Amino acid sequence: MTNFVTLAEAARVLGKSPRTIQRMIGDGRLTVTRQGRRVVVDLDAINTPESDTVDDIGTTKDDMGDKMAELVAELAQVKATLESVTQERDYLRQTLTREQELHAMSLTLTRQIDAPRGDPSRPWWRFW
Repeated sequence: MTNFVTLAEAARVLGKSPRTIQRMIGDGRLTVTRQGRRVVVDLDAINTPESDTVDDIGTTKDDMGDKMAELVAELAQVKATLESVTQERDYLRQTLTREQELHAMSLTLTRQIDAPRGDPSRPWWRFW
């Protein structure tokens, strides 16, 4: 005996939105029939093993496991890249600090150098 329910009831039973139920009908994952002006979903077809292994977007559980493994590998690669970038940042900070210290020392030494001597009333570029 077949058990027919409306789209809204099928959405509630499956825990999905009515729009997802409509997509599943359009994909052929659910069978529907018309009863007068109503469209009803066959609940017996919903409980087939094939429909249990497929999610809303048509991905099987095996595909999801493969995708999860890919994501874990990508996460490990991102962590390694982050560690490398962190080390480079620390090196650049040390280099910048050293360069700033050298610059400060050069300014100090430049100020200590004696200015050209001569007549202070006359600028050095004037000949007469």
